Amino acid sequence: SPGTDTDHGLPSAIKLDTGAADFSVRGCIVENLWGLEQGRGYGVLVGEVDAGVIDGNVFRGAVGRGRHAVYLSAGATSNKVTNNHVSAFQRDGITVFSQGVQPASTDNIIDRNTLVDCIDDLDSPADGPKFGAISLSGRVSRNRVTNNIILRSAGCGVRLHGTAKTGELIDLGSKVGIVEK
Repeated sequence: SPGTDTDHGLPSAIKLDTGAADFSVRGCIVENLWGLEQGRGYGVLVGEVDAGVIDGNVFRGAVGRGRHAVYLSAGATSNKVTNNHVSAFQRDGITVFSQGVQPASTDNIIDRNTLVDCIDDLDSPADGPKFGAISLSGRVSRNRVTNNIILRSAGCGVRLHGTAKTGELIDLGSKVGIVEK
């Protein structure tokens, strides 16, 4: 075990990048991540990967120890993020993001996850929070966010931000609850 002090931990637990496809991350417990700055504190980091499944995992963050539980970026397409439990991550718990010249992240499904006590470190601009328990941002399209439970998010429950999003489905049905702290 990588320890729990600020000098020990994993910068990222699992990284899947260009060329990986049809992967599966199931039944894992991810904790003791290290850091919040870009490039550190990721549970599962996915970039330009198709048809993966991240299902039934437990992601535990803590102060200074967890930027994103699941980060789909730079062309991540047709991945499923389902049935995960995410707690105490200090940025977006689950995010889909592509920027600039990166390929768009499309057709991903985020369904039946529970996110609790995410977004503890807001650093919000005057026009509102820049993080959400679940976030779709930048060059993303046709992603589905359905049947998730979000409790005590200090930012947005679900955040949609940027200019290139088309066809996103955000379903805030009866099984989704956003509860104040």
